[in-house]
Amino acid sequence: MPTHDSSFRFRVSTAAVVVIPALLVGAVEAGDTVQLDFELVGMSYGVVADGWLDPESSNYNAIEVAAEAGRRIVSADWSGLVLETCYNEGATATNWASELRLAIRMDGTAGEQFYDLGQPFAGENAGGAKPGECGTFGPIDGSTLFDPGTAFVAMDGEVAVGAYSTWDDTTDLVAGTILQGAVVVTLGAPIPGACGTAAQPCQEASDEPGCSDATCCATICDSDPFCCDVVWDESCAAIAIDVCGPPAPTNDDCADAIVIEFGTTPFSTLDTTDDGPELPESCNEGFGTGFGSDIWYLLTPDETDGIVVSTCNNATFDTRLAVYASCDGALIGCNDDGADCTGYTSRLAFNGIAGETYLLRVGGYNGASGTGTLSVQNGELPPEYPTEVVARWSVDDGGNGNFYAVKWLGAGRSFANAAGG
Repeated sequence: MPTHDSSFRFRVSTAAVVVIPALLVGAVEAGDTVQLDFELVGMSYGVVADGWLDPESSNYNAIEVAAEAGRRIVSADWSGLVLETCYNEGATATNWASELRLAIRMDGTAGEQFYDLGQPFAGENAGGAKPGECGTFGPIDGSTLFDPGTAFVAMDGEVAVGAYSTWDDTTDLVAGTILQGAVVVTLGAPIPGACGTAAQPCQEASDEPGCSDATCCATICDSDPFCCDVVWDESCAAIAIDVCGPPAPTNDDCADAIVIEFGTTPFSTLDTTDDGPELPESCNEGFGTGFGSDIWYLLTPDETDGIVVSTCNNATFDTRLAVYASCDGALIGCNDDGADCTGYTSRLAFNGIAGETYLLRVGGYNGASGTGTLSVQNGELPPEYPTEVVARWSVDDGGNGNFYAVKWLGAGRSFANAAGG
């Protein structure tokens, strides 16, 4: 049987919504939350290129309901979905149930447009063995929970739910039809007054209700009103860490660098900004000098020795490292991808002088971010250049203008050995 390329990305125009009178929808109040009901019975679908999610197209299949503009969208649940999909006449292969995607129009991370809502059917589920044959699948239930702060009702006050296919059988016929089933979209309660007015971060307990991040706060209080009505205690803070993620690092900017000791230190660069200077071309290891989403540490060694700074094999993202003499001072060392380090993690070494303070910059290649463990140890790296050379580290390349005699010292030796003769 021919196979399909099911990979698909789409973006749909945010033109004015066209309401289809024959498809009635309703909003059901449930306490402070609101549930929007979308009956999908009889909804046919095809590829986005044929207009199935375009309000200006005759193929447009989305069902719409009015809601309060800007209201938070918490979740979407589909239930009892039964699907018929066929091997269309003139196609090279049958449509599969797993190619059905549900979509929701909302104000999300890329603005007001349709977003993928979920894949109800998974696996190999061919509609027919030959042209003209169809298959029926379901019923099936499922749900999508939106991350806090990523999904809101569009400013025109309309939420739309539709369906599309990830594969084009080139016939211009429908890929399938939903025979029964519905989607319920849940809107969060209005943001409580305690949310966004309190100074305390949501990930920390307080003796007052609410926390500083209004969206995260409201999400927690949807399920536990105690956190907004009475006090934001340890339980509320723990839920916030789990649901909203760890707090933004306090050492996001170089001016706010925090002291780090030798050893290992867990870190996160999630929700951080770009604060450091552009790297010189000498730091380009073949993939450019992009460096962002960075955090900063202050390191003051007690003795003169080689220092190895590393995220090697200990980060969830493509890291980058640099060491500076000060926030606006000379670059001392840099690394993108450390030798023998997996996942594009990093490792660099530099000569640390007792009593001198160095700024360690930890970030991501081209702004990548994530979590990991930073290791700071005495030691040195094997040379990546000739074992003996005299060179000047020019200021134009981000150096300090000094000449250096570089020699591979061998196992068991250190920068301190070289400095001491």
